[in-house]
Amino acid sequence: MQRTPAFREARARKLEKYAPLADLLRSKGYEVHTDALIVGALGAWDPCNERVLRTCGVGRRYAQLMRRLMVSDTIRWLYSTL
Repeated sequence: MQRTPAFREARARKLEKYAPLADLLRSKGYEVHTDALIVGALGAWDPCNERVLRTCGVGRRYAQLMRRLMVSDTIRWLYSTL
């Protein structure tokens, strides 16, 4: 799946942002996996989000609902700020 540079950059920023927290939790003995769900400002869905949802064990039907809710909330938030 091809991703836009903006999605790649957003994912990298999120991973970098939460890396210190993940390291802290690892140092306390927790098993930690980090990733991000990325939705563009206009509601674009990063195809790599599908892998994240599968990794988290989110079922196909709930993933579909989650996708719709995340995109619609993003769009709703955008228009509420105009």
